Amino acid sequence: MAQAVARDTPYHRDAVARFVAKEPAQLDWERMDREDDAAQGAA
Repeated sequence: MAQAVARDTPYHRDAVARFVAKEPAQLDWERMDREDDAAQGAA
């Protein structure tokens, strides 16, 4: 059910357009995790 709801959102349409155009994702979760881990290690 959640997927059906998500498919009608502007975020999903943008994500599909980016994928088709071979553009990077809007959010890079792995990079954000690495930066967060580095910040916590420096504290």
